[in-house]
Amino acid sequence: MMAAPVATPGLYLMATTLLVPGTVLLLPCLATAGRDADAIGILIGATALLVVAALIDASTAWRSGARLVGPACMLVGGHCFLGGALLYWPSYAAPRVAALGAGWSVARVGTWVFRAGTTAYLVGSYTSLRVMMPNLGRKRTDGERLGFAGVVSYTVGAVLYFVGGGLSEAGAAA
Repeated sequence: MMAAPVATPGLYLMATTLLVPGTVLLLPCLATAGRDADAIGILIGATALLVVAALIDASTAWRSGARLVGPACMLVGGHCFLGGALLYWPSYAAPRVAALGAGWSVARVGTWVFRAGTTAYLVGSYTSLRVMMPNLGRKRTDGERLGFAGVVSYTVGAVLYFVGGGLSEAGAAA
């Protein structure tokens, strides 16, 4: 089993932290045309960091011969989040809204891409926790504590994205 590098949990935590203002700025009570573009820009930057961290983890796991399920799920999740954020970009989404029809918008497709990424993150987090759990009783290094905090933040974030996406669609349907 490989030891978790300190850089990637730090990138995951930084990116997850950036997802918060990007998401909050999209709330209907705060949304404006200019602020939407800023929020989506923050989300794209955050998701790009997620992809970089996942690439580092997958590369490290590949080179060390470690199991690839967790890093592969994180890589898929990162790419889904980046794709979902790009689908929200106003200059991309606006001209394509009419083409989807049947109540679907590019942003709604983006929401479902985010959900696919969230599912991948939950599976990746679960596999990471399964590796970490047997070692909870011993004293951990700073890198291991940071890694554990990263996995917990991912799990909480994934659950919040599922809830938020459902509430968002319920509000759009009302």
